[in-house]
Amino acid sequence: MNTHGEHQMSLGAIIKALSRYDIHLPVYIDTASSIGNLQESPGTPHSYKGYPKDLAFEPTTTIISVGDFISVLASSIDKSFMGFEESDGFYADKTMRINTPCWISTMDTASNLGVIDVVSNETNITIVTELIPEEVNDA
Repeated sequence: MNTHGEHQMSLGAIIKALSRYDIHLPVYIDTASSIGNLQESPGTPHSYKGYPKDLAFEPTTTIISVGDFISVLASSIDKSFMGFEESDGFYADKTMRINTPCWISTMDTASNLGVIDVVSNETNITIVTELIPEEVNDA
């Protein structure tokens, strides 16, 4: 049986993976869809529309360094984000934790692009994503 979030990296796992690399290296997104490419970095954190208790990063053309992205990730721990609750049609505070699953997605969509790996080619860091269907996470 699958459990929610088991297919992607958590907030803490991404911090741990990035901590092995030079803080000055640029971080790019290598996505499984046209939402991003190696011209984009993970940007503004927000509550993920598909699972409001999860954290997502808006793709941006402003390139971020490892050190700056670690700061964004660390500052998201125990931070409250507004997330839409489809069941009641209202927004509610969602507090992100170290074990919160992470996604790459614009704020207004549920991209299903889960962060599954962090890899280096010595000149940059790539955040690797994979399409994770909703039914996998709901099982």
